[in-house]
Amino acid sequence: MSGNALKDGVGNVMGYVLLVRDITESKRAERALRKEKKTIEGILEGSPIATFVVDRSHRVTHWNQACERLTGKNKCAMLGTQSQWQAFYQTPRPVMADCIIEKDLALLHQYYGEKGLKESTVIPGAYEAEDFFPRLGPGGRHLFFLAAPMADPEGEIQAVITTLQDVTEQRRPRPSSARTFRRSKRPTTNSSPPRRQLIQSARLASLGKLAATIAMKSTILWPGSSITSNS
Repeated sequence: MSGNALKDGVGNVMGYVLLVRDITESKRAERALRKEKKTIEGILEGSPIATFVVDRSHRVTHWNQACERLTGKNKCAMLGTQSQWQAFYQTPRPVMADCIIEKDLALLHQYYGEKGLKESTVIPGAYEAEDFFPRLGPGGRHLFFLAAPMADPEGEIQAVITTLQDVTEQRRPRPSSARTFRRSKRPTTNSSPPRRQLIQSARLASLGKLAATIAMKSTILWPGSSITSNS
């Protein structure tokens, strides 16, 4: 509701005009969106997959418990900062999400071209790679990671969600034996990625799709807004 006074030529109040607008549907839509956002935040937080989200200003908006355990970086220390690189590198440099936000393929290939970089077959604009991080845990860790853009209806990237999987055990050299040697001599024709990794890629992609759906709905109701955390 809003009101205005009606005055005559000398400033005397002659009456009032009260304007009333029904915003019931708008409020219902806002409540529904908030509920959906809390749902996606709950999914991200409770997911066993290490996940973090960086908005278009390169600030961390989500850093779930699994990501805390994997990287050793506390959620409270990361949220609202541009320090996502600190979890993986000793000196400032862009992570994959930063490259995707800037739509800088040259930068993406510069840092990840030799890390098995490839475009996702599930989410348009998403990329995946694998790298060894010596500062993570005792002896370091091999991580498989996928970064997916979250765009608004106009195609502008609002944020990027990154999911991480620890594949250290799969990359450890196995003890050699005569039996292993004999098996290694057999010709192999299947050079496709391991089935487990394909399944994990699909799971990570599904999580990214879910988050992207909420991101697009947010920009429809509140144009120009970015993904924010209530934590």
